Amino acid sequence: MSDNEIYAYDGSNIIQVTDNNFDDYEPQVSEGNITWYGYSDFNDAEVFYYDSSAVTQVTDNDFDDYSPRISGRNLTWYGNADFRDYEVFYYDGSAVTQVTDNDFSEYDPQIDGNVIVWLGYDGVSDNEIYAYDGKIVTQVTDNNVYDSNPQIDGNTLVWQGYDGISDEEIYLTTQGNTHQVNIGPGEVIAGLDFGNWQPGTLSGTKWYDQNGDGVRGEAEPGLEDWTIYIDQNTNGQLDPGETSTVTDGDGNYSFTLSEGTYTIAEVLETGWEQTAPAEGTYTIELEAGGTVSDLNFGNRALPGEISGSKWNDLDRDGAWDTTEPGLPGWTIYLDDNNNGQLDEDEISTTTDASGTYSFPDLEFGQYVIAEVLQADWVQTAPAGFPQEITQVTDNDTYESNPQVDGNTVVWSAYDGNDYEIYLYDGETVNQITSNNFDDYDPQVSQGNVTWYGYPGFSDSEIFHYNGTEVTQVTNNNDYESNPQIDGNTIVWSGYDGVSDYEIYSYDGSSITQITDNAFDDYDPQVPREILPGMATLISMTQKSSTTTATK
Repeated sequence: MSDNEIYAYDGSNIIQVTDNNFDDYEPQVSEGNITWYGYSDFNDAEVFYYDSSAVTQVTDNDFDDYSPRISGRNLTWYGNADFRDYEVFYYDGSAVTQVTDNDFSEYDPQIDGNVIVWLGYDGVSDNEIYAYDGKIVTQVTDNNVYDSNPQIDGNTLVWQGYDGISDEEIYLTTQGNTHQVNIGPGEVIAGLDFGNWQPGTLSGTKWYDQNGDGVRGEAEPGLEDWTIYIDQNTNGQLDPGETSTVTDGDGNYSFTLSEGTYTIAEVLETGWEQTAPAEGTYTIELEAGGTVSDLNFGNRALPGEISGSKWNDLDRDGAWDTTEPGLPGWTIYLDDNNNGQLDEDEISTTTDASGTYSFPDLEFGQYVIAEVLQADWVQTAPAGFPQEITQVTDNDTYESNPQVDGNTVVWSAYDGNDYEIYLYDGETVNQITSNNFDDYDPQVSQGNVTWYGYPGFSDSEIFHYNGTEVTQVTNNNDYESNPQIDGNTIVWSGYDGVSDYEIYSYDGSSITQITDNAFDDYDPQVPREILPGMATLISMTQKSSTTTATK
């Protein structure tokens, strides 16, 4: 037999709320509680309620109950109690109250707190909007046009109504903080009570207990995006419908709740252990308007381990074959500063007889694992790029022509007005130039950057950045292009002002014209790595041939 059931999703898991042999319809949810109607006796519709732990059948009668709505634990719906017309009903979590009892139909009840609004016939000519505040029914509208679709949130009630001319309009009213009654001669009206609710607050912090002592130290940071929840049934897990929140950027969280007893717990993430509180949770008696703070949770990351092997790659293919032996006695280290060498304060180990190594008891984080290469050996593995990719920029402008030297990246990007030069040092992005003209083609070496720009808007000039300040290297009326750099040595191609392009160099203080001929020289290059005792070589492309010059 097949039928419709009710399901709930808590953000991570789907649970089946009902499992019966009849149809369930129109689920509504509020604060983790769910209501719907179903045909439990296969004759008429009844109202049901789920509080995240159990299903309750709210009604059990011989007439249809439809379209339940929910606010917290309060419900409303309409049903044909007298089998002639529909009336409005209210359930406060313990008992059912029939709100209306007349000879015309009420429809579409909505609820917020204990205030109900609905659409009802006025007994004369059209539908009006009505409200119930837990004591008294008030007719909100009184006109000769049709009103429909009432909705309420807090003190604000909205609906749509015919404007009496041509179309439907939206109307709004605000619930007052008074009772409005008409007293007839000798009439006594009782029960005009005033109710107030004062919420309480539970709050605390989630922190990284680095030393695992259960006490937050001054340098121990908060933990963001951890889930803290109210364990309503104290089963030690976050169930569908239970109130929860996530910690903010500083690890803080808070709940605004009515008075009562609450158990506050955390969702423990994989790879972590809890260090505070000792009991694992907090059980708190919250008074109306009360504030309970310092409900803090401490957690420490479980230690991790990195391991691997060092082998003799006899066939130099970068893959460890079964016939290739391990290499004992080699030094493997954690290159904390990623400078490619074992420094005094960096952790290291040596491979055992089979070539195996390990680094146990490591804090969570990112590590660079490297080897100390022994003389007369060539490394064949690992090779290639790591899988982790860092997005350096994230904006709405065009970035172009990135260049890299070590961990330093430079590029040209449009700032909304013109193209400027930017530098990334492995941690932060810095804008090197900020002017009103275009800068292009940056090159970088050992913290020095060069590029060409158009300060005069007619010809291009060469610029140099030494890590602290920008210097305009050239200042003439000729075109300079294609600057290249090694350390603080810059080479480029520039028009000589007479007839052709020549090669120029800059050593950080002065400019030298390397070529002086009657033909064009382009595309100079300067090597990035100069061995001791070697001259600096500058290669260039000439119009008819390629020449190497020694500076």
